[in-house]
Amino acid sequence: MFSARGKNKTLGLYLAFFAWLVISAIGLWWSFGVRLIDFDSQQKLTDAARVLSFDRDIETVFGDKFGSLANQAFHISEAGCFCQQVASSHIGSVKSLLTENHYDNQTLEIHQFDILAQYLPATPAVVIFNQRGQLGYFGPYSTGLLCSSGNGFVEQLIDRLNSQQHYGAAIVSAAKGCYCPTNVKR
Repeated sequence: MFSARGKNKTLGLYLAFFAWLVISAIGLWWSFGVRLIDFDSQQKLTDAARVLSFDRDIETVFGDKFGSLANQAFHISEAGCFCQQVASSHIGSVKSLLTENHYDNQTLEIHQFDILAQYLPATPAVVIFNQRGQLGYFGPYSTGLLCSSGNGFVEQLIDRLNSQQHYGAAIVSAAKGCYCPTNVKR
């Protein structure tokens, strides 16, 4: 049989473990909750995409800098963005999927292409052009705390991007996840 002292010690251990669990959960929630933000909190992309020439404007901006855009994917990051590290495995799987579908992947830091900052509100993000060089996708890789493939946008669009029909670009601005607002000043 347990003595009263043994029961108190066991109860104390359970309470200490429960307190540690609650404090850890609160700490994780706070740490990640700070990173869970709107991709386009200031409506920069939303407002830009309302202009009828948005797709053509993006095609011109990229075409002037990179030439042919056919089957090109541009992975946009920002130095020091914690969320880039969080999403790195998902970004790698998107790059592999695009490569399997005959796309060339280019990685850019937003400061290397600062005109893009007038359209792109946050990173990490991806811009994809179809086989005819038309804008197919512009926005974040995914939503959610870990920006994982389970919440991915690009994976869902690959078949549409490879289609002979062009239905217009998918511009994603309404997303909540781990993003870093672009800091390039124009």
